[in-house]
Amino acid sequence: MSTTKAGIKLPRSWLCYSPNLDCAYCEPCWLFANRQAPTYNNAWVNGVRVWKHISSKIAVHESTQIHLGACVVYEQWKLHGTIDADMERDVRNAANFWRQVLERIVNVTLTLASCNMAFRGHRERIGDGNAGNFLSVIELLAHYDPVLKELISRPEGSVKYLSHAIQDEIIYILSQRVKSDIVNEINSSPFYSIIMDTTQDVAKQDHLSQVFRYVAIDRDEVGVATDIRIVEAFLGFELTVNSSSSELESKIVSCVEGHGLELSRCRGQGYDGAANMSGIYSGVQARIAEREPLALYVHCAAHNLNLVINDSVKNVQEVRQFYDVVCCG
Repeated sequence: MSTTKAGIKLPRSWLCYSPNLDCAYCEPCWLFANRQAPTYNNAWVNGVRVWKHISSKIAVHESTQIHLGACVVYEQWKLHGTIDADMERDVRNAANFWRQVLERIVNVTLTLASCNMAFRGHRERIGDGNAGNFLSVIELLAHYDPVLKELISRPEGSVKYLSHAIQDEIIYILSQRVKSDIVNEINSSPFYSIIMDTTQDVAKQDHLSQVFRYVAIDRDEVGVATDIRIVEAFLGFELTVNSSSSELESKIVSCVEGHGLELSRCRGQGYDGAANMSGIYSGVQARIAEREPLALYVHCAAHNLNLVINDSVKNVQEVRQFYDVVCCG
């Protein structure tokens, strides 16, 4: 409380105390003080912890122009729930603009990803030649869309959400949604099979490819089954440290369970014919079969076909010529 010269006591509603931080601070200044002003002092914003002569410090602070200005704005905000109607309208318009921008960027990203098209080109700047499919589509749409036209006309260095980092983030978010839908579809099926193999990336690191095969049931609007589809869904790569059967078994189980699937519903395993995968005693298929006896191992048909074609091309001249004509002709 403060006491006027007339003896009237006035509450200091601006003065607050934090028990956790053990400090006093000014709430209006903390919220609305002009931090760009030359006389700005952050003591009552960060909190005052030195209690000696605290009464004089309070009296000095509440007489400053920065504090008085902050209190006016604070009272306006408490009475009307807004600082300034024009400012609030500008904020709403900006939010609506960026919402429309992101909606268009997401749709372009989804279209390119669905068509399996490359995003980036040799140059990452709109207006330059060969800027890539993503920026080229954005530039094309800007000729007909006022939102994108305003976006790309903003000065260099402005926020535009067109960088490759934003593209990668949107692709990741979309992929997580697609993966979630696939996992839900697998969970709605009574059983599934796994088809897995390792492959190297450009850094010569082995990654385990994850393919799940299952039967999807199509239903109408009332829930009646109308059709069934056999689906093979790829759910990503998983880095592997080595190719031992124990490591691959652990990695496969963690992949299955990491997607929220139950290994007890697995009814098939498909791998190549390497000993660490197909071994009847300690191969991956045997180890998985110990966990789930109904998960039968089948040598991957695609791998078998690959082996047959390789052998035929190596040993039969006519077959090699045939593939030369079919693939290169």
